[in-house]
Amino acid sequence: MRHLLAQAAPGCGMTPASSDGRSFNVPQLLNYGSQPGDSGPDLLRANAARDSTFIYLDCYEAASTRSSTTQRAADTVLIQSDTLLTKPLVLGLGVTIQVAAGATLTLAAQPVLPRQQVFSGPGSVRFQASAGTPEFAVWPEWWGGASFSDSLDLIASSCAAARCLVVLTKSYGLRRPWRITPNLLPWSGTNAELHPEGGNTQGVVFASGQYDPSRRVELPRFQNFDSSVTLEDVSGLWLYMHNTKFTKAAVTLAPTSAIRDATVEAYSVVSSNNIFTVQPTSQQALLQNVYLRSYMLVKAAPGVSNLNWFRGCATLSNVTIENSLLNGNEPRSVNTLLRSDCAAGIAGLNWRVTTMNYAHPKGWTVVAGAFTNLRSYVRLGQTISSSGGTVSWAGAGNTLDWGAFSTVQKDAVPMSTSPRPGTSPIVVNSNVVQIPALTSPWPANTVRTFYAYHVMMDGSSNPSTLSLGPHNQARTPQVARKQNPGIVVEGVEDQGGQVKYQLAVRLRNVSGRTLTQADVGTPLPLQFRLQVGVPSLLAAGGRRSAALLRRSAVRL
Repeated sequence: MRHLLAQAAPGCGMTPASSDGRSFNVPQLLNYGSQPGDSGPDLLRANAARDSTFIYLDCYEAASTRSSTTQRAADTVLIQSDTLLTKPLVLGLGVTIQVAAGATLTLAAQPVLPRQQVFSGPGSVRFQASAGTPEFAVWPEWWGGASFSDSLDLIASSCAAARCLVVLTKSYGLRRPWRITPNLLPWSGTNAELHPEGGNTQGVVFASGQYDPSRRVELPRFQNFDSSVTLEDVSGLWLYMHNTKFTKAAVTLAPTSAIRDATVEAYSVVSSNNIFTVQPTSQQALLQNVYLRSYMLVKAAPGVSNLNWFRGCATLSNVTIENSLLNGNEPRSVNTLLRSDCAAGIAGLNWRVTTMNYAHPKGWTVVAGAFTNLRSYVRLGQTISSSGGTVSWAGAGNTLDWGAFSTVQKDAVPMSTSPRPGTSPIVVNSNVVQIPALTSPWPANTVRTFYAYHVMMDGSSNPSTLSLGPHNQARTPQVARKQNPGIVVEGVEDQGGQVKYQLAVRLRNVSGRTLTQADVGTPLPLQFRLQVGVPSLLAAGGRRSAALLRRSAVRL
């Protein structure tokens, strides 16, 4: 049964033309009722309308005009025939698209959908790359599988012919390992986390294939896995792990043939046995042009810990492992920093520990096993106890440079190296700008510029990719002392192109009075949140607002 917009009866439909004539001027209505018919043909007619930008689909209690309609809490639209939409589908909150058996809904433009289940039925949903939309952002909540792992399987099927970013924004349980392919990559918000569920012990596996070397893959936090991340025969992979804790192995390299041109950055590893494990599945395995870096080991897990462990033999060509800050002080651990179980020896490894800051338990070892032409450098961050600390290896041409003693950890900076052009990560981190003691009055409601330094500031950010983060403390700053006289963060600017790592921070006096040295007589640290990436991505999808309706397809 069909309902016209003028009828005061429940119905689902596309909205009529807006008063400014910009978009949403498709008048066709969809079928509605307890036994709805096929809405595919109506969607196709809406898609073919020459003067429309979006296909906006919603359900109403009474349909008369756009301004006076009452939205239904929930409703279902049925598609029984193959339907290809080349325009962005904007879906109202509570609307579910049910695809019948044998039918396929194909989306060739980025949809804007609520972060809840919107797809149902035994039919198929497919994403199809186009010139205007070479890549899609998808949310696992759209599929509403029985588990997160089931939703990932449905996403993999839907994205078989397109490149998709799976947007992760909260904590998810993995019932089985998540196999990641070059066309299906995770995109992780600051609160994203993966943990095992239902007896599973494995995290994510990067399947063999050629990955985009210009794009850094942002992984969520990992917790309580036996193995958090595994790499098969990958090429061109650039991987960033924010945090992994309570794991046996943070990153495992398991090539059968070769891992080439790969970079893995593990920022924070907490209470884990192994940071990097190389466990080839054949004697002919090759590691070529591979760079592995951990930024901080908070402490090793109790028991035996081999922080960098070659569990089998592999041929190495231009391979570097760098541990920026080893700060493990777990008294129940027996630690080996670098170990080889390959009887023939691992040849040609470059290994650097740029700051070792251990309070060592008895029984720690720097290097163990067979290495040949090992070029190693360990820079001490404090005095190392003589009760432990042994070097035991077999092989020729090995060197160990202890560096100069220093207590300054210059390279122990938050986050990772500056993002490469063309990437779109969102990274939120706590930052502090120090306000020096005032030497001149600061008038009310005026702005002054101060500076902070952050490793991601390289001059490439602009107002569309750099902003205060979504959880910034600009209006309620956290300070090192109890009194904040009324200073807030108003804006930030990347000046790293002129001064290395420099971030200009604009602060406004909102106290309503002139501030003097009596208010800020000693340096005042002001904490805020910084966002680097694409601020609009996490805001896309969900509710219908004027800003949302004005946007075209979501772009990464």
